[in-house]
Amino acid sequence: MKATVLKNLIRRGHTRLRTAVQPLRVDLWPVRQSPTTSEDNGSNAESIGMPGQSSAAIESALRVWAQWCAEHAGACVEVALSSHWLLLTVGDDAPAVWQHYYGLSEDELQQHWVRRHVQVGAGQALHCAMPRALLEGLQEAARTHHIKLVWAGPWWIRELEQHVRAQQESGESLQPWSAREPGLTLHASLARQEGMRHPVQLRQIWCEAGGA
Repeated sequence: MKATVLKNLIRRGHTRLRTAVQPLRVDLWPVRQSPTTSEDNGSNAESIGMPGQSSAAIESALRVWAQWCAEHAGACVEVALSSHWLLLTVGDDAPAVWQHYYGLSEDELQQHWVRRHVQVGAGQALHCAMPRALLEGLQEAARTHHIKLVWAGPWWIRELEQHVRAQQESGESLQPWSAREPGLTLHASLARQEGMRHPVQLRQIWCEAGGA
């Protein structure tokens, strides 16, 4: 028994060291897929999940996540979330935007959603909210299996950051940005505001049904 415990501790320690510099990435998608592994900038990327934001869908996704954690105990992990799980906007009054489009009151946002600022580079950030049940479930399974949850946020954020940076440097007419995932297409528009340190600013971000 003691030998087994020691072996598991050693295995977790090795996994933690191996993934500390370059964490594993798990993509939590809205459509159930068989977990697949691919190289993503030197790290493993796996796709798991269930559709929608209902309690049943979140619970199903978290069961698969917990199984993944059990198989990768001790790892450092980034969880890249599908836009199906998220509320997104740009501007100063995110609650008003989400109330207008989704009918969510301030109390509902406080109770059922976790709000974050997600950096997109050039001193800019967008407002992002994810279901509280989803985030707490991710954290609980991570604690159970000694997973270090380094980050959780939109899967496409680095692509958007690279696009904004490229537009800052080009000096040419601004190009819109889009990304596709199963069932959704995400769009972002930019605007140029002269006199600012970073003149190219993220103006709007939105989702449309349909995608790859």
